[in-house]
Amino acid sequence: MSTAEKVRSDIRKMKPGTVFLVSDLEAYKESKSATTKALAYFIKKDEKNDNSSIGKIADGLFYKVEKSRFGNLPPSYREVIHALTYRNKRKVGYTVGPSLFNKKGLSTQVPSVVTIITSKNAPHHIDAYGIKIEVKRTREKVREKDIARYELEYILNNISKIQDFEGCSLSESLEEYIQHIVDDSRNLRKLYNHLSYKKTKALFGAILDDYQEKHDANFEGFLSEIRSDLSIRSHYRLGSLSRYIKNKDEWNITF
Repeated sequence: MSTAEKVRSDIRKMKPGTVFLVSDLEAYKESKSATTKALAYFIKKDEKNDNSSIGKIADGLFYKVEKSRFGNLPPSYREVIHALTYRNKRKVGYTVGPSLFNKKGLSTQVPSVVTIITSKNAPHHIDAYGIKIEVKRTREKVREKDIARYELEYILNNISKIQDFEGCSLSESLEEYIQHIVDDSRNLRKLYNHLSYKKTKALFGAILDDYQEKHDANFEGFLSEIRSDLSIRSHYRLGSLSRYIKNKDEWNITF
């Protein structure tokens, strides 16, 4: 079977509307150049009665055309995100920036551009069919079980970028993340070691402290280490967000 036939076979197996990267195709592992040429051929041919009609979204990113009686439907935002963040049903990417803040209820700001971090070989910028995405590729292997830690690291390190917070408290808004990592001391320490600023470390200490009180947990040993890493004379300014931090006085967090 030729490369073109393998590509056609893979496309025919897809559901209409499926978005995929050229590197997702099995034939790509055998011949990158021939696979890319085959896709270009199918786009130009645009067979109206064939089940292998595809469209191009960006370099290396395609979709299987879904037809309606009104014409071809554009690719969906959900399918594009899925193609960029999943490999063989395993999640290998995640959103960051204002879209992550909005998704987690930390901000009412609706971003015009979504930023994704992924380990897949994807185009850096996507701007088509009303979909605007910035892709940042990471060399680090992204494991699905660690994504909660990656997202929490990002939120804490970029806490000052959150706008229009309307929750009751930051610790309550981030509690789901804490629940994911509290039983894994190694992941907990990895997260702490990746925090970029002293004020971020103080915030993390205050959040853990609050979680400990509410759930009858015991992080005193770890919290003592965090306190010793901070200066008792320093004050950590977090602006208006300080109003939503419990135990802020114990952690020298101020406006």
